[in-house]
Amino acid sequence: MENNESLYFNIDLPQLIIEIGNNVPQASVFRQPLKVLQAKLAAIASRAIELDDPELNILMLECKLYDVCHDDIQKYISEQKQRQ
Repeated sequence: MENNESLYFNIDLPQLIIEIGNNVPQASVFRQPLKVLQAKLAAIASRAIELDDPELNILMLECKLYDVCHDDIQKYISEQKQRQ
């Protein structure tokens, strides 16, 4: 890794919400708020698509809030970085 690159991780936010809701026994009280959160994130993703801002698109891709095949995420991030 070069000095000007920083290490970062993508997060599959939709899947994380599902995993918390389904697999954490104490999370049952949060199931409905998690569903609301999913709906809000979907609305945010829709608006982000309309805005088509490269920096916002990168954040959305890193959080897997766009419906993109996992193997293609880095390609799309690179394309968005070229647009900045």
